[in-house]
Amino acid sequence: MNGNNKLLYCTGWFVIAAILFLKTKAALTLDLFEDEALYWMWSLNPDSSYSLITLLSIKLSTFIFSSHSEFVIRFPALLSNLILIFLLVLISKELGFESEKTLLLILSFFSVPLVTIYTNFISPDTFLLLFTVMTYYFWLKLITVNKFRFYLLSGLSMGLAVLSKYQGVLLFLLFLIITLSDRKSFTKNFKGLASTFSVFILTISPVVLWNLFQEPVWLKYYLFTNAETINGGIFKSLTAFLFSQFSILLPFVFVLVIYITILLWIDKPPDKKYYFLRLAYFITICIFFTATISGKIKGNWYFISYIPLLFLLPYFHSNKIFKTLTLLSVIFNLFLLVIINLSSQNISSISNNKIINYLNSGFQDYRPVTEKNSDKNWAERISKMNFWKENIRRIEDEIQKSNTQYDFIVSDDYCLLPLMQYYG
Repeated sequence: MNGNNKLLYCTGWFVIAAILFLKTKAALTLDLFEDEALYWMWSLNPDSSYSLITLLSIKLSTFIFSSHSEFVIRFPALLSNLILIFLLVLISKELGFESEKTLLLILSFFSVPLVTIYTNFISPDTFLLLFTVMTYYFWLKLITVNKFRFYLLSGLSMGLAVLSKYQGVLLFLLFLIITLSDRKSFTKNFKGLASTFSVFILTISPVVLWNLFQEPVWLKYYLFTNAETINGGIFKSLTAFLFSQFSILLPFVFVLVIYITILLWIDKPPDKKYYFLRLAYFITICIFFTATISGKIKGNWYFISYIPLLFLLPYFHSNKIFKTLTLLSVIFNLFLLVIINLSSQNISSISNNKIINYLNSGFQDYRPVTEKNSDKNWAERISKMNFWKENIRRIEDEIQKSNTQYDFIVSDDYCLLPLMQYYG
């Protein structure tokens, strides 16, 4: 490694350290947002109806640290950063990338806005992301060494992904599609495949049993109601899909994804592991794209389809357009992390910029809802997180000053109630 490459290498790791520092600072200073407070409230009495892994991780973290502070609740998400870096190093090794390409993989991966969000604030997507990356590592090991333990581990990681979020079922569906398409592999490794299936079913048994014998509230809500449904036909649904992807990937990563998708369509990597990741990407993106016909759009649901694509980014390291888009993505991600750590007044002044305002309003594409109390944009959501504690305690003080006796507070806002319980 010559002097210039060594300087770039050190700079890259410095940027990664800066990303981790800014995430930790935000976790220490920002109040919980609505969903985080909801997961905390559910973690007090966790069940397997919705993201059991998220609820158990919060409960374990608060038990270990003997605290229910915002940082402690978010600690599992922050810890996932280190686990993901470790997994990316292992994946890079499996793909034959040298140290510079490994650094490029980590930098580009952690510059995707959704990765920034889900490894900073606690969410079911935090663990769906983590176990999806873990599953791909075990799959790559199967291609390399085909040892029995990696069948067991892949079944376990796929199961944990489902316990994190129902969309994790896509991983098992993908595993079946790719495996059954190779009949020789299916016959030769029947014992391993049977073990994968058994471990997977055993791991997801809590959520299966819950939905069989308890009221399957969450599944019924999304499958048998018009929740999160966009009315207006296929064209409107597909348009909403594209806008939602722009709003969650934001400009440079969005363009980068489209550009690499085109390159992958034209260029078929000769290596078996590269070909597998390429196939996995196109299968999952097609499944999700087709699913938009239902009109049940939620931008972050589609994110796991991009993970195999991200693993392939260093394959195009010598491409000048790729280098430029990656650099812009890294810079923009740092910009977002800095904004998250600013005061509400500074955030508001920045969001008034015409270009920033256009990106800021993309929140409605990310989560197209109609409730009157919903956040209008990204800036409003972040700004609220600076004042939840102050505003809720002010409400409680006003009630106490009024000398009114009460046993409980009723709120007709589903998202506000957990925050009132947490800060009240």
